[in-house]
Amino acid sequence: MASPIGGVAARDSKDPDGDVLVFSPATWNAFLATARRGSLDR
Repeated sequence: MASPIGGVAARDSKDPDGDVLVFSPATWNAFLATARRGSLDR
């Protein structure tokens, strides 16, 4: 994970040459909150 200006960048560590997704700080924080609550567990 990197923190480019104005966002958070993420990529697949198994494909370092693959695409990078950039999320706004608000979107990233919402994702983290959801993950911490366990809402993404199957």
